[in-house]
Amino acid sequence: MYKVDAYRIAEHSKLVHIRPLRIQREWMTTNVLNCTPLTFANTIGYGIYFDQDISFVWDGDDQVPARGIKGKDLIWEGRGNGTVSIETGLIFRTDEKTSLMTMPIPNEEIYGTTVVSTLLSTSFFTGEVSIVLRIHDYMIGKEITIPAGTNIACLLPISITELNNSVINIKDKTEIDFPL
Repeated sequence: MYKVDAYRIAEHSKLVHIRPLRIQREWMTTNVLNCTPLTFANTIGYGIYFDQDISFVWDGDDQVPARGIKGKDLIWEGRGNGTVSIETGLIFRTDEKTSLMTMPIPNEEIYGTTVVSTLLSTSFFTGEVSIVLRIHDYMIGKEITIPAGTNIACLLPISITELNNSVINIKDKTEIDFPL
C-alpha cells in the first residue's frame, strides 16, 4: 500500500479533487465489461478532476503557448510545442521509495489531447504538480473543452526501486511449466 499526501498550496487548488478510478468507461458495453484484464486496468490509479470547465485553444505555432479560455487561472501559458499545463495547486509527498506517475487514464481519452506521462520523485520534489496535455494536430485552432468533473489524468503511486533490475524474458513455448 502506498501513502500519498497532497497539500493545497494555491487558491485554485480548492477546485481540484482526486478519486479512485472506476471500472466503467463511457464507451464500454456489457461485453467489454466482461473482460477482466481490461476492467482491472481501469481501476489502477486515481483520477484527478476539477469542479469547473477548462478550455483552451492552440494556433499550431510551436513557439506560442495554448491560450486558456475557461478556467484561465488553472492554465499556465508558459509552454509551447502544442502542449498545455493545467496547474493543480497541489504538492504531493510520499516516502522515499515511492514516486508519482501522471499518465493517461487507462482506456479513456480526452478528445483532442493526450496526457504527457511524467514521473516525479515526490519524496523530495517540492514543486506544484501540473498535468501536461499534448494537443493533437487535428485540433489546431479549435477550442478544446474539458467539462467539470471529467478525470483529466491518472495519478499512480509507483515504486521505481521495485522496478529496478526487472527483467522480462521471452521463452520458447516448450519451456512452459504450467498447463495451458
